[in-house]
Amino acid sequence: MIFSSDDFRIESVSDFITFLPVAFFLGLVAPFLIGAYTLGFVMDVTGWLD
Repeated sequence: MIFSSDDFRIESVSDFITFLPVAFFLGLVAPFLIGAYTLGFVMDVTGWLD
């Protein structure tokens, strides 16, 4: 196994602060990017996007 639960354990405040930008991106930005690229792909395939 590549990762274990010990790899994802936050043991100090500095670990949490370094993880915060990653959590922000994954939680808020990534769903919109996935949706935008999916919509663009569907519009390209159906011909709505010239």
